[in-house]
Amino acid sequence: MQKRCLPRFANVAALCTSLLAVTLLLAGSIAAGAQTTDTARGDRAFVPSSGLTTLANHTPAKLLDGRAVRVEHYNPEQKLRLALAIQAPHMAEEEQFIKELTTKGSPGFHKFLTRDQWNARFGPSVEDEQKVVDWAQSVGLTVTQRYPNRLIVDVEGTAGTVEKAFGVTINNYKVGEEVDFSNDRDPVVPANLSSILHTVLGLNSIETAHRLGTSKPTVKGPDYVPGPAIS
Repeated sequence: MQKRCLPRFANVAALCTSLLAVTLLLAGSIAAGAQTTDTARGDRAFVPSSGLTTLANHTPAKLLDGRAVRVEHYNPEQKLRLALAIQAPHMAEEEQFIKELTTKGSPGFHKFLTRDQWNARFGPSVEDEQKVVDWAQSVGLTVTQRYPNRLIVDVEGTAGTVEKAFGVTINNYKVGEEVDFSNDRDPVVPANLSSILHTVLGLNSIETAHRLGTSKPTVKGPDYVPGPAIS
């Protein structure tokens, strides 16, 4: 193909210039199309900056495959609760310890740890938990509960605050006969938390726990209930 095209140009530079122009034109058309799609969908376009990292697998499957149909933007003044899950730093050692703990003849068989010993050996560091707490407070979220194992930090805030904190838009979606709220994309967090904060729970009401061993349907509660996170 290149041999047939070259004679039609005065020189190779002209060919390269033309190809570059076509490439830029196509790229512009694709970008414009994507922007139009976002506008029609009612979502805000969001491009993470170099100081942010995306937490993957946080968008419900029903939203990704079209089973969840957008209805409207969620009330930005509505309060929501979130649980920020911190990465356990020594999972391999933890699994090995449990294996030895339950294996007869193993040097660690039935050598149980106290809660404090377990947390000191396998839990996230005090410093890592504090980084999550400090960041959550800096973006306007209220810390409502912390735990001795430092694996979870409970927070709450308005939907608008949550949207700004995680770079998402929260919408209402029709899922079957229900209307649920959900983030429209995977959340982003500061890059310095990428190896610390690994899951944000509570960004949607589409994915909920269901009863096991019963035919009774799961009844969803309100999106937010005042009072302590644990009662």
